[in-house]
Amino acid sequence: MLLNMGKQMHYNLLEVPEGYETDLALVIAPYFDPRFAKRLVETLSPNRVRFVLDDGARWKDIKSLEAACVGTDVKVALGSAQGIVHLKGFYFEFLNSTGNGPRKHRFLFGSTNATEAAFGGNGNAELIAATDLSAAHDSKLLTYLAKLVDAVEKDRKMRIPTVLFDPLKNSLNLHISPFTISPVGPAPGFDAWLQRGRLVAKYRDAQKFLNVEIRLSNPLPRDQVAEIFADQGLIPVGARDLVRYPYVGQQVAADDGVPQAVNPRAVKWKTRYCVWTRLGEWVSDDCYDHHKDIMIAKSSPSRNAKVTQLLAHQDDTKWKSRRKRAFLATIVRVWNGLRSADYSAADYLPSNAARLDRNIVSNRLGEKIETDLCLARIPDFVHRYVAGYDSPELPRFRQDTRAWDSFVDSWGESIVLEAAKPITWIEGNQGPRGSLVTWAIGVALKEVKGFDLKEMTAGDITSTLREYWTKKIPAKNVTLGECVSHYFKSGNTW
Repeated sequence: MLLNMGKQMHYNLLEVPEGYETDLALVIAPYFDPRFAKRLVETLSPNRVRFVLDDGARWKDIKSLEAACVGTDVKVALGSAQGIVHLKGFYFEFLNSTGNGPRKHRFLFGSTNATEAAFGGNGNAELIAATDLSAAHDSKLLTYLAKLVDAVEKDRKMRIPTVLFDPLKNSLNLHISPFTISPVGPAPGFDAWLQRGRLVAKYRDAQKFLNVEIRLSNPLPRDQVAEIFADQGLIPVGARDLVRYPYVGQQVAADDGVPQAVNPRAVKWKTRYCVWTRLGEWVSDDCYDHHKDIMIAKSSPSRNAKVTQLLAHQDDTKWKSRRKRAFLATIVRVWNGLRSADYSAADYLPSNAARLDRNIVSNRLGEKIETDLCLARIPDFVHRYVAGYDSPELPRFRQDTRAWDSFVDSWGESIVLEAAKPITWIEGNQGPRGSLVTWAIGVALKEVKGFDLKEMTAGDITSTLREYWTKKIPAKNVTLGECVSHYFKSGNTW
């Protein structure tokens, strides 16, 4: 047995014995990345690559993993457990290049995930054991691994029991907890469905975009001085020692600042499609993909118009000069307004020898335009700014049982609160008002077990969803999980 720790552990553990070629590479790990998969294929050139990933893995990430194994026969399956399938194992079968002689079997296990950070040697500090398996002495483990490979090959669901192996010829005793292997597809359980979800939050970092700020020599008092600034569209920020000026379009102070036609389904979309949790508003991944076009701020059209205007003039020096002159004229009016009211303008605005420093004002906007143009060329930033919301994937933290249970409990508590509200209906077969997740859960649980959602606690709800997620609803040819996970579809009243 060979142990490697920390920076001494590199991809050199992934090597083909002399005189052999790789037939199979089986990777079992909860976390993975395409860079590792690509390096694995380049190093070992296996005929087959088989992955068993935790069932919280997203479809797009699985596709990127498969794409990294281009030119190789690759298949992926999902591992499910009450928590996560935290096992990290790497099993390789090697064929004699001459076609004669027995296969060689090699097994790596330890703390390493299937990631560049784990195997690259410059990221994580890891512990991994590498051992050659003997058909004569390690048959129990080889049979176990063969069953895993068979389940992946046949795209079938299989329960893997708890196994305490006999001591290996070249290694320690191994104990592997039970889990279930399933084909890639819809979330095979309630926790996996939650894990694949997203969080929805207002995008706060965009407030400086398309605005120029001037730092004041002193904070603005809440009196006539502040009114003089406000009359020219200069908005105090933070500790009131900054003022902000929108150099493109008009200042939009709130989401409802721009009248517009709104899709009826977009009204209160967070209430209908999201569930509050301790991490923020949660929404299922499928719901986000289906409704992301309406999961936006009401000011989204005006924000899009501003970005379009900026990009349309990115090479227009005359337009930039006009913006600078307009901003400078605004600051001059504030300067003169303060002096007319017998205030010292130099106490607030940039000055030089008691005069307004026009160069500072003009250069500040010129620099800000170029900074904003860099941001406007980044698609991800523009998407968040225009939408007004950021929708990051839910972090993968199910291995932290306490944190995950706290998150699930808060999700269940929100369902309890929504279930207590009276049900009203939207005209046009758009389903009930309020939380569609709660409605779908209530109907599904009543169909499958006759439960009344209003009489259930948060713990009752989440534990029942876990237990009955794959149970068929007698009156329909779908499972409880399918009913709940399709909550967001238009007109779906179950």
